[in-house]
Amino acid sequence: RLTFLAYAQLQISKWVRSADEISDDVTLSLLARAKSRVGIRRRVSLRDIHACSTPLVTGWFRIVVLLPTNVRLSLSNTELESVLVHELTHVARWDSFTRVIQAIVSSVYFFHPGLWIANRYLRRTCEDACDEQTIAALAGRRKCYAEAILKAAALVGYEPPLLTLSMLD
Repeated sequence: RLTFLAYAQLQISKWVRSADEISDDVTLSLLARAKSRVGIRRRVSLRDIHACSTPLVTGWFRIVVLLPTNVRLSLSNTELESVLVHELTHVARWDSFTRVIQAIVSSVYFFHPGLWIANRYLRRTCEDACDEQTIAALAGRRKCYAEAILKAAALVGYEPPLLTLSMLD
């Protein structure tokens, strides 16, 4: 499990290095509004990626939002803003740190079925809390957020997830 975690980190680092910085003024203004809604003052890099199929955020100190090209081009501005708010909510909640600790503990106590149940519950609760905070930050615009999730899910399709993404989840 630790080997898979290290591999996932290497793959994400490779994606970040190969991704192009997004310099589109409209998208950058949506990122600025999303940061304001979530209350993040740190610098956030927004990058266009072809290698992954779903938006994701990485980094604790140098925060990078990886935004797949097809997602960015398929969503309206309000939908894209809601996706950015969701990803930045993970940053504000320190969810990445929680998942790394969770993965390390899971690698030590891999044999304990209670931990498997706790991990599943923690992941689900984390996403539910993030969704609730996103809706609150969007001032209750549930429909826009739901449409963004449905469009992004439709773009992913039904292919099996990459090993890296499945290990991070």
